[in-house]
Amino acid sequence: MKKVTSLLLALLLLLSLALPGLADAPAALTATAEAEYIQKYGNVVLSLSCDEITEAGYAFGDVLTVRFLDQSMDIPFCNNYSDVDSGSPALFARDADTNAQLAINMGDFATTYGIATKTTNEDKSFFWTYQEGVTGPVSFTIELKEAGGYYDAYIMHQLRYTNVREDYPELTDAQFANFRAVTTSGMGEGVLYRTASPVNPENNRNTYADAALAQAGVTVVMNLADDAESLQAYEGFADSYYAGTNYIALNMGVDFTAEDFQTKLAEGLRHFAANPGVYAVHCTEGKDRAGFVAALLECLMGAGYDEVLADYMVTYYNYYGVTAEDPRYETIANSNIVKSLQRAFDVPELQNADLSAEAEEYLSGIGLSDAELAALKANLSAAPAPEAPAQVMLSPQNLSVDGRPRTVEMYNIDGYNYFKLRDLAVLLADTPAQFSVDWDAETNTVLVVTGAAYTPVGGELVQGDDRSATAVRSPQTIRIDEAARTDLPVYNLGGNNFFRLRSLGEALGFQVDFDAETNTAIVLSGSEKQPVG
Repeated sequence: MKKVTSLLLALLLLLSLALPGLADAPAALTATAEAEYIQKYGNVVLSLSCDEITEAGYAFGDVLTVRFLDQSMDIPFCNNYSDVDSGSPALFARDADTNAQLAINMGDFATTYGIATKTTNEDKSFFWTYQEGVTGPVSFTIELKEAGGYYDAYIMHQLRYTNVREDYPELTDAQFANFRAVTTSGMGEGVLYRTASPVNPENNRNTYADAALAQAGVTVVMNLADDAESLQAYEGFADSYYAGTNYIALNMGVDFTAEDFQTKLAEGLRHFAANPGVYAVHCTEGKDRAGFVAALLECLMGAGYDEVLADYMVTYYNYYGVTAEDPRYETIANSNIVKSLQRAFDVPELQNADLSAEAEEYLSGIGLSDAELAALKANLSAAPAPEAPAQVMLSPQNLSVDGRPRTVEMYNIDGYNYFKLRDLAVLLADTPAQFSVDWDAETNTVLVVTGAAYTPVGGELVQGDDRSATAVRSPQTIRIDEAARTDLPVYNLGGNNFFRLRSLGEALGFQVDFDAETNTAIVLSGSEKQPVG
């Protein structure tokens, strides 16, 4: 990670050169905006390019007067949304954009200032229409209010991160993914985790986050950033651990005060309340939306002010290297999570507020019932019950395949027979239930194709010593006819994966029965194939 101090010094130098100083004030600018170019979260794109503003003599950190409709506002000129506090407006000329835009950090400029109203279609597409009394295009005038008037605050907000793992050698993979357990007061141990997106590759943290989800045993996920269609379209989604979790995709905006945000948040929390398990919440970076939701749940469960801030600010260490000793630490916290919670709870300060009561009142206000709140708190406070040790032994049963006695290495685990997949492929070769088995080393995935001939690799049907004592649950990924299967029980014994026989029969299309009189497990290859999904 590039040293924060070096970056700050460089920015100070560059920005000091950009300050107008004794130069003449830049000329006023005019621009227009049309509803069709308003962005998803209400950012109003102007007809004025970013270059036109800077070339006219305006500098980041200036305070501008912007007039439109019947309104006039004094706002800063900035480079990124994070250059202003949560809920604050600014004129932005971002490096990633061609044209400047008026926006609110974690808010909706178009709706807040009466320009347009958003309509979302059933297919998740959206469009904006001018509010009553507004005729487009809307005209704006921009002029200098105070050169450098926001300069000090602008400098305090200058934080940048990279998506290159090698730039963060001091972080673990989980820290790079902004993944961590929420351990504040009242929260059950190992119950709730927060993270950057485990599926969106945009910030190159998804594979690290997905691996951390698997290691933590997360079973229930609240995705604040995506809808289900876009989520499943991410490259590698089908092969991810995430794909096998009980996830809800909410596609939430960034305005915490918006009705849409609150409605979807209530839906996500009902998902947690209705599904006991190990939970994770994420957006894209795991910073703003996920940070707010995590802080809200921490407050609900009884965390104190200092605990909530400390957990929120771990994100700023993971991305930017900001520690509690950094002079910007309190400023960052106060301008982000503190301000967001103050707005949500409608309190002037948080230190002396009853945060649990405020959180419960907020959640009731967005629609959660008393019963849903009780279930949510019960689920978040209860540590997952430890899994009982499996009862494992070499199977005492005989085996018959299409009426022919066969002998293979077979284990009985908690009353079910488990087989090596390649052994079973040999036993069913040249039958209606034959299947091939391959291995993708790059993705650590077993690939099975039903109906395809099996090619032996050596070692099939070889029986070894009793390895019952080595049995552990296996995270092995398997795809059957291109479909990821996370529902097949599998154990690893002595380095080999053993799959439950009956589950394989349902997935691969062969029949499994049992003859109690002869104590024989029966496999019949002629059964009709079951659908694989």
